[in-house]
Amino acid sequence: MNPERRASGLEPPAGALLTYNLLLHAAAALAGPFVLPPVLARRKWRGQLGQRLGLSAVAPVPGGERPFWVHALSVGETLSALPLVAALRRRWPRRGIFFSTTTLTGQHIARQRLSHLVDRLFFFPYDLPAVVGARLRQVRPAAVILVETDLWPNFLARAAASRIPVALVNARMSRSSFHGYRRARALTRPMFERLAVVAAQTDLDARRLKALGVDANRLRVTGNLKFDQPDADDPAVLSRLYRRRLQVGPETPILVAGSTHRGVEEEALALACRGWRQRFAELRVVVAPRDPLRAAEVARLFRRQGAACGFWSRLDQAGGNEPVVVVDRMGVLRQLYAAADVAYVGGSLAGCGGHNPLEPAAMGRPVLYGPDMSDFSAVAEALEQAGGAVRIADAGALEDQGQRLLADGDQARRMGAAARNVFLSHRGAVDRTLALIAKLVEKSQQPRPPNLEPQTRRLRLEPRKAQP
Repeated sequence: MNPERRASGLEPPAGALLTYNLLLHAAAALAGPFVLPPVLARRKWRGQLGQRLGLSAVAPVPGGERPFWVHALSVGETLSALPLVAALRRRWPRRGIFFSTTTLTGQHIARQRLSHLVDRLFFFPYDLPAVVGARLRQVRPAAVILVETDLWPNFLARAAASRIPVALVNARMSRSSFHGYRRARALTRPMFERLAVVAAQTDLDARRLKALGVDANRLRVTGNLKFDQPDADDPAVLSRLYRRRLQVGPETPILVAGSTHRGVEEEALALACRGWRQRFAELRVVVAPRDPLRAAEVARLFRRQGAACGFWSRLDQAGGNEPVVVVDRMGVLRQLYAAADVAYVGGSLAGCGGHNPLEPAAMGRPVLYGPDMSDFSAVAEALEQAGGAVRIADAGALEDQGQRLLADGDQARRMGAAARNVFLSHRGAVDRTLALIAKLVEKSQQPRPPNLEPQTRRLRLEPRKAQP
């Protein structure tokens, strides 16, 4: 087998990829009659489906330079991409930026936070060969930049076949994801081999990615883009703003629990809230579920523990001074942490790997989280070593640690200052990532060997001549 053709993705599909495509098409055919009717019945889902099937065009950007295509799976990845997209715009002001997400919530945040920086926003295509091939031909990117995750076999194979370099940036690899990829290595190893550049968050992520097939010469540790989130917002100004929204003064204690999950985590928070309120009668607890559509469900849980609940979207209505406020809107949490005296980061008691502790750290707030921070292990370790965060073991420890910090304002402020110092001291990932992308673009603009494409076309398309 010709190594150059294999590296370029021009070889015929291997057995694993062929099997994957057969199963993918079979699943689509079987699920279509059940999935399509409810999807087509709702306008917002119809638009998403049309884009993901490549049925709606993405208009080109005027100008001669081919654009960047930046892709983020959902909300967290979209927020990670913010400083990188801004840096791409500054570095290449004449080059278009196309931005895609997979989830509807990710698209919502992208439209809120990125519409002034990007030229086109759309949904990532389903991983069907014809669909991804058509979208790549339509966008014609100079490079595809995947943020953190969301790797798909057909997309990477088609990009390689079209000689479009793909970079994986802010790459992380949790232990569970690593073992999952290893189990399907016949299908996934070619994906990792095709990546032109990989910018890993930590040394551990880099080792795991190398073991999965990433070429060591294309792999660098650049740090976490989340440390480079815009720092223009003054936490003190935001605190006053959001406390006014919550109708409380500067002396009222506030605990913000962000990105919480159904089950043991929210039940633990509801029980802890009852204990905290017995000690601190004026305490306001603000709960932001990971899925804001679950706000009513979360409110019912807290009410069963005796707490009156209101909703973020209704604070301007009569009343609005309930001791528990459930956030029912996207895009609020990051700045809302500035109003907190203590922050709890969810997904960590629920066994979901935890969510981003840098958001409260950036606002200078002491951070609590549960035992499972595997998705942010390096960040959590840095915060704990600096004294900016405490890892709690269970629901009882959550109540105890929360009560301790609410009672000792000086200790809470010292922890918050330490957390913010960690956030500020780890910045620089954007610049390191941008340098890798610049080299990638420079390499992609170099002239190709003469006659390479015509020879490839003849090898693929011309019928074999019969022997005389």
